[in-house]
Amino acid sequence: MYRLSLRSTLSLVTCIFIGLTLSTSGYAQIEEVVVTAQKRAQDIQDVPISITAISGDFMEEAGADTLQDLSTYIPNLTLSQSSQVANNRIIMRGVGSVGNNAIEPSVAVFIDGVYYPRPSSVVGSLTDLEMIEVLRGPQGTMFGRNASMGALNIRTRKPSQEFEGQIRASYGNYDAKRVSGSVSGGLAQNVTGRMAFEYSDRNGYGDNTYTANGSRSDVGAWEDFNIRGRLDFAATDNLSINLSADYSRVNNEGGVIEVLSSSVTPAYAPVLSAILSPTGPFMPTGPVPEMTNGFDYTINQDHKDKAHDDQWGLSANIEWSVADHTIRSITAYREWKNSTFESALRLPADLLNRDTKYKTDTVSEELQLISPTGGKFEYVAGLYYYDESYHIDQNFDLGPDFCAPVVNNLVTARAAQSPTVQTAVITAVDAGLQAAGIPAPLSTTIAGGLVSGTITTTAQLTALGVPAPLAPAVLASAS
Repeated sequence: MYRLSLRSTLSLVTCIFIGLTLSTSGYAQIEEVVVTAQKRAQDIQDVPISITAISGDFMEEAGADTLQDLSTYIPNLTLSQSSQVANNRIIMRGVGSVGNNAIEPSVAVFIDGVYYPRPSSVVGSLTDLEMIEVLRGPQGTMFGRNASMGALNIRTRKPSQEFEGQIRASYGNYDAKRVSGSVSGGLAQNVTGRMAFEYSDRNGYGDNTYTANGSRSDVGAWEDFNIRGRLDFAATDNLSINLSADYSRVNNEGGVIEVLSSSVTPAYAPVLSAILSPTGPFMPTGPVPEMTNGFDYTINQDHKDKAHDDQWGLSANIEWSVADHTIRSITAYREWKNSTFESALRLPADLLNRDTKYKTDTVSEELQLISPTGGKFEYVAGLYYYDESYHIDQNFDLGPDFCAPVVNNLVTARAAQSPTVQTAVITAVDAGLQAAGIPAPLSTTIAGGLVSGTITTTAQLTALGVPAPLAPAVLASAS
């Protein structure tokens, strides 16, 4: 005899229900995801590459407006910035080079088949996208020398024959405003067009308690604007041409650079206070950075950062079908300029400022020959021409606090370490104390303590026997 328990009965009923559901629905089908990672449209399941594809619809629904936002959803992809927003770094599987210091980036970025040579040229908002393909691992065969760790293959939406349009707007904290939209449709017989734009503006998200020398109290303001237009021509059944133009602009005031409390040594604050002290190194009253919490977006440092970034580009993509083969030509010109000013040392004093200008002009031509699919032998062949003119101009300017108090305090402290200088200074201070009515040998003891820095308060002086009304004047003599 067999006995069927209640749990077994429920499991059996569940299995039968699932089986009936699948049979009545004609088997559930996974939606096909088409990618162009191998220069041809393919189902992502047929591409032998470690690849993640994110649709533009998903990015809009998730509120992901930039590549930095995208890294939240992509494994092994990180986008980081240094104190300069221009020094954007795309990191794949833990490896990535800074692409704005004349070193070739290790992760290549392509938008509609056009190579973007500098990572900072894609720091702004992205809009009206069809697909973002993240290809992990070396992609040099298809994407060239700058894809040693991977590639980002980004496609924008194509024009539609039917008229359509949309506009999106949002508002958030820090007075963040964003509006984007697109319009698309047929313009003439066999001609379609699309135009998309985006504008965003946000106040600073960090608080700065150091406001001397024109330093900002509000840190991290950001504004960007981009617009893109595209025309598609179906010249014949076998020939198609699309022309595109784009422009983008980013204005920002740098990011919040904080001091991690776990990295602060016991000597850090006293030494820094002595170096920045307006009353001399032996009576330190200099300010120090905010060090209590490295993640609260509160700083105490010189911050006058500002940057202006703009770029524009033109491209032509021509496809010609010949005997089941596809011949594709991608021609492009791009110009990118960035001007960045920053307070380089991140201390509560105007010491050293860095002014950097970047400019790049690129011309590229890619010619592809793509075989038909389904045969025993499939191939992609091509030629690629690329020319880049890249300029970096960087200057460092000394601030008003560099010579005084910093250099003065360092020289004074260094000189005080000399036995000859110390003896002379102690003798002079000793004589002044005796003239003020403090007898020897107490005057000599006090003079030695003042010069060496072991006596720094009036309480110490009164404890040694100096009259309270006289203690402030004695302490001031050490400066």
